[in-house]
Amino acid sequence: VYYGSISDDLRKKLLAKDIVGEIEGTFYTVDGKRHDTIFSRHACVPFPMNCPVVLVVAGIEKVSAIAGAIRGGFVNEMIVDSNTAEELLAKYFTVPVQS
Repeated sequence: VYYGSISDDLRKKLLAKDIVGEIEGTFYTVDGKRHDTIFSRHACVPFPMNCPVVLVVAGIEKVSAIAGAIRGGFVNEMIVDSNTAEELLAKYFTVPVQS
């Protein structure tokens, strides 16, 4: 859960529940499991959305939130910088080795 849109106190409470990210008021864990909050109950956009969702993100500090969004099926496509992509693959996904 990234700084800026919520208070530090709320951020600490969400992190204590293993919540790593939020899309359209829906909070989720690194495993992609949705976590119901007052925000998700009052979200303007129903989730999951019935339209393509493209995630545009940069910064290795966001890899746990990116992994959760991918694992939860919350995004269809992703645009990411190479450093973040490498960290994401190294930390959360296995890349098959071609012989």
